[in-house]
Amino acid sequence: MIKDKETVFFAKVSGDSLSGIGIFDGNLLVIQKGMLPVENDIIVVFLNDEYYVKKYKPSYKRNSSELKEIRLKSENPAYNDLYADENSEFFYWGLVTSNINIFR
Repeated sequence: MIKDKETVFFAKVSGDSLSGIGIFDGNLLVIQKGMLPVENDIIVVFLNDEYYVKKYKPSYKRNSSELKEIRLKSENPAYNDLYADENSEFFYWGLVTSNINIFR
């Protein structure tokens, strides 16, 4: 579960925007820094003064590998997706590699 203890962090989930994929309020996430995300990975980002855990959905400029925008997808219909583009205050923090459900 932990490949490099120098770049692995843990965070407790606050909220239920990813409950549709089994990530619930109070769960513990294992986060790996330094790994680049691919589409549909679960990532931790800092966007416009807030931290979020969302599904990564990039879109690219036509005929280019340059990012146009990033959709940060929720997996709960009660929440809207978020979007980051070149005008956003955006920082990719890390890749969620494991989700631990704490029973007690």
